[in-house]
Amino acid sequence: MPHANVFSSKCPSRDVLVHLSGKWGALIIAALDSAPHPLRFKDLRASIDGISDRMLSHTLGLLERDGILVRNEEDHVTYGLSPLGNDVAQPLLQLISTVENNMGDILQRNEAYDRNH
Repeated sequence: MPHANVFSSKCPSRDVLVHLSGKWGALIIAALDSAPHPLRFKDLRASIDGISDRMLSHTLGLLERDGILVRNEEDHVTYGLSPLGNDVAQPLLQLISTVENNMGDILQRNEAYDRNH
């Protein structure tokens, strides 16, 4: 395969980046990483406030297709991170932590911006 380039509109790596960095993809990866074991659909949905069944199902399919998560059908269907998913989760969790730890400053900057624009 040729060298991947997310800045190229024709490179499939851009789609993968969108799947990972979109609101639902990032939250699904974070939820699976924080779970002590693979999660059932209903447990994953319960851990992510606001996600619909349809969106969860769609996003799980995208992440499974990209090799980020593994769908296991023994006894009942569960989802867990693949080795690639574990690699992706670490910088993503760091980004989430940075956002959460700086929300006070971010909200102040939002308010200041909104007052001036």
